[in-house]
Amino acid sequence: MVFYAFGYATGNVVGIVVERKLAFGIIVLKLLTRRAGQKIADFLRGKGQPVTIFMGEGMNGPVMELYIVCHRRDLKWILPEVQKLDEQVFLHH
Repeated sequence: MVFYAFGYATGNVVGIVVERKLAFGIIVLKLLTRRAGQKIADFLRGKGQPVTIFMGEGMNGPVMELYIVCHRRDLKWILPEVQKLDEQVFLHH
């Protein structure tokens, strides 16, 4: 039973490490911004990335919420570009 538990745990750890390295899968990246929502959406759409925009009201006024459905591997280029356009953007993925 000990060997079974060890093999099971090892398989899970190896699977998690491989998944993170290969970055398979699709995620929904959510961005909240007060200033550059349309600029970010236009930039990402120009790169072929689908973006859905929602208008909202935050504690300090209007905000734009952007939903971006993307491959996990695309986060490597999306996140730095978004942060260049708005340093105060709130990211959730």
